[in-house]
Amino acid sequence: MPTTFTDEATWYASLATMYGTAAALITSPSGDVLLVKPNYRELWSLPGGVLEDGEPPHVGCAREVREELGLAQPVGPLLAVAWIAPEGVRPKPVIAFLFDGGVLADEPRRSRSNPSR
Repeated sequence: MPTTFTDEATWYASLATMYGTAAALITSPSGDVLLVKPNYRELWSLPGGVLEDGEPPHVGCAREVREELGLAQPVGPLLAVAWIAPEGVRPKPVIAFLFDGGVLADEPRRSRSNPSR
């Protein structure tokens, strides 16, 4: 019996889909981790967010850091990938990408007696 194959478009349309997120691990020279407190959720998190349709994870990470922090921080190597199962009203799994966001330089401390320092 001959095997029948579907056309490529039908085959691709049948594949599983997932949501994607990307975040940056940004630290200070002393090792403190930069966290953000979004106004739409209770918990603190690393700077990052949901990827746009077709957006590469490293590009989405840089975009989210710019949007949330106003920083044009370079996105370094991929540190980790996690798979998060569907839950509640979210019908699809999430693939979460974590990138090295680098080290922020310490800002010069200003003296109370001399604010220009």
